[in-house]
Amino acid sequence: MTRETATLEDLRQRVTELDRQLIALVAERKAVSEEVARVKRATGRPTRDYERERDVILGVRALATERGVSPALAEQLLRLLIRSSLTTFSPSSLSLTSV
Repeated sequence: MTRETATLEDLRQRVTELDRQLIALVAERKAVSEEVARVKRATGRPTRDYERERDVILGVRALATERGVSPALAEQLLRLLIRSSLTTFSPSSLSLTSV
């Protein structure tokens, strides 16, 4: 299927497949975040790592720029994922407004 011969239905099916892949990646990220939370609890490490969060956001903004994606969109997406990951940690030790 080339761009010239792709039908609307073909394109919609491709978008649907990409959506499924995105959800699978989010689920995988969630599982890894749960493991991170477990390790942090077991080793007494702080829940939040603001430097790591900042590095992740800056990195994803740069990657988005390289790929022709809005850096602001990429940052919003990562902030949402980070916020979601933080719900895995102890709720009493979180300040979600900081992310």
